[in-house]
Amino acid sequence: MRRTLIIAKDTLKKQVKSGSYWFMVIFPVVIGIIISVAVPFFTAKFDEKANEKLVIDYEDPNNFFVKRQTKYMTAEDAKKALKDEEIKTYAHIEQKDGIIEATVYGDIDGEYKSIIENAQKNLNYHNAKLDQNQKSIINNKPNIILKETKSGYNMLSYIIVIFLFLILNTYLQLTLVDISQDKGSKRLEFLFSSVKPEEHFVGKILGVLMAIVINVLVYLIFIVLGYLFIPKKFDLSGLKQAINLDMRYVIITLILVVFAVVFYTILGAILGSYTKKIEDAQKYAMPAVLLLMVGYFTSLFPMFSETLASKIMSYIPLWSAFKMPDRLIQADAGITEGLIAIAILVISVISMFVIGGKIYKKKILYY
Repeated sequence: MRRTLIIAKDTLKKQVKSGSYWFMVIFPVVIGIIISVAVPFFTAKFDEKANEKLVIDYEDPNNFFVKRQTKYMTAEDAKKALKDEEIKTYAHIEQKDGIIEATVYGDIDGEYKSIIENAQKNLNYHNAKLDQNQKSIINNKPNIILKETKSGYNMLSYIIVIFLFLILNTYLQLTLVDISQDKGSKRLEFLFSSVKPEEHFVGKILGVLMAIVINVLVYLIFIVLGYLFIPKKFDLSGLKQAINLDMRYVIITLILVVFAVVFYTILGAILGSYTKKIEDAQKYAMPAVLLLMVGYFTSLFPMFSETLASKIMSYIPLWSAFKMPDRLIQADAGITEGLIAIAILVISVISMFVIGGKIYKKKILYY
């Protein structure tokens, strides 16, 4: 056990000294900070600019338009403000024979259309001389239950897929290259005089697991700091509303990601045992990278998300960490499906570890 821990410690040192490792650790943190700070900042700026809209109302005796305070008192002032980009839009409103005519300058968006359409509706009520009961009947609306995915969910799904590919590919490559370096230097021949191949295999995997723990701790520290300080500077209520997930789904996703990292780390160790020198690392890594790319690209494009193949892939250990979180986010799967995917992945990791140890023992000294 002591020799296994020595190998694990040595592997951990190699991992933390690698630039690729720290790029993988820091890059998601930087992106998370940018998203957490930039999105509320620019949203606030946009809202501030969007509020500088103006309806110039010359004929509105029945108050069909909501009065809005503005510093622009004439059409000329508003035109100048539009030209100077102080406002986004203004409109000149007239009423002719029961029809509202709105001459809009600048950009017209959904809010403006809604204001004008509501004013026309109220004018129609007035001209038709409808009482309140008649108005309420006319205003009855269908009860629509929306099950469409929020845009924030799509963004979250893309972020998970991109970061997952980065993490899995990095740990796969680091493990494979580490073992390839050991084989190329011939140091394993001397090492195995005092250490069994099984112990070396376990030590390598344990060292990578230690690196994963450091990785997770760094993320947790930044998450806690972000939770404590960012809301004090920026309003994140809109972002929280756009991405409002069941915590059970979050836990399932984290478990899938952790075991997927272990799975591909073991795969990297197995592939590394087949190499003869460091130059062989990329050649032997290619099959595993191609498998990663299958999960990556089929998860990025929505056209694959609802296919039967995608649902099957969400239970296959090679891709379950890519596909199942996406299905959970899109409400295409529930807790039961997520737990089944975890169970299959855990069993696969244990099987991979046992089988990988035997392969590693046979191939590690094969040149």
